[in-house]
Amino acid sequence: MELSDLKIGISSNVNFYKKTIPVCVGSIIKSGFNPSSIYVFIGGYDGEYEEIDVGLNVNAYKCPHNSFDFTSVVSIIDLNMTDNNWFILHDTVEVDHNFKDILSSELSKTGKKINRFPSMSMGSYDSDSFSLAKEKINQIRNISKGDCVKMEDVFISHMPSICDGFTPMGLEDVYGNGTKRFIEYYRQAGIKKNKANNGTRSEWVTTL
Repeated sequence: MELSDLKIGISSNVNFYKKTIPVCVGSIIKSGFNPSSIYVFIGGYDGEYEEIDVGLNVNAYKCPHNSFDFTSVVSIIDLNMTDNNWFILHDTVEVDHNFKDILSSELSKTGKKINRFPSMSMGSYDSDSFSLAKEKINQIRNISKGDCVKMEDVFISHMPSICDGFTPMGLEDVYGNGTKRFIEYYRQAGIKKNKANNGTRSEWVTTL
């Protein structure tokens, strides 16, 4: 896979993209990715798809659905962008300065998901991934967080993985809003996931 052909898709939400995107996208750009290859899909709007300026010279869309981890996937299908090679991330990640170099090496021969399991549906999406997603598009559009977790990695289960587990980095108020998040470091992938849910809470946290 030529990294120059790779698009980075980021799933976000209308209620907190203004806090998460500067951290997430800023780190991706610092690693060497051209802003034109980055696409932010912001769920939770009404109406139709609409381009929006979120700064940093990236591509961004208001999306008329809220599909949690699958917001990018649903939007890419709706917008007929599936012919591209995609690497899908959540907006609550921060990447290392060598993230682009890592992907250049890891994806040189084949697409890969971030972790053996679970990968939180993050990683490479190819034509097979999108074919599977198209078959379940009505199921994943506006899916609940709980059901989204039940379908974790279902569209990228055929992919090899970059990591085999993560290093826990403790709790941190990443976004300066008084809420401490669990930091999971996927070292080989150069990704820190600032996680609201790690299986220790009785209900799914869907706010920032």
